[in-house]
Amino acid sequence: MKQLHKIATYNHHNLEELFADYLQAGCEIFGTETGIIGQVKGELFVIKAAQSKQDYFAVGREFNLRGYFM
Repeated sequence: MKQLHKIATYNHHNLEELFADYLQAGCEIFGTETGIIGQVKGELFVIKAAQSKQDYFAVGREFNLRGYFM
């Protein structure tokens, strides 16, 4: 709950700082080591921020979504 309160009340200076707080809170709440914030651009899913021990989820990595929603 402290993490959610911080996200709601803290004045983040940039998106990277906000994303880092969201990822930390999400991983703690859901008990995971990996969290991802992404954006769908047409048929691509682009990673905008990630908290992970795996290089696979690097910021900027793109995944083709073609065929997954048709």
